[in-house]
Amino acid sequence: MFGSQPVPTKQGFAGPGSLRKPISLEFPPKPLDEKLSHMIISDFCAASAPEEFKEAGCAVCGQLILLKKLSSI
Repeated sequence: MFGSQPVPTKQGFAGPGSLRKPISLEFPPKPLDEKLSHMIISDFCAASAPEEFKEAGCAVCGQLILLKKLSSI
């Protein structure tokens, strides 16, 4: 029925002829520490700030371009 398809397991993938070593996974994972949580939230806020999405028309062709990529004339 499944043939030689790899089968997901808690340790990783196992199957006939599998060359992968079993991976020991801890489940559920430990909670993030405060420093990593702060870094993830800060990076998301910076990446989704309005300045990252503002557009203006090109003076030559009129095509909308990200404001941060335009140069002043």
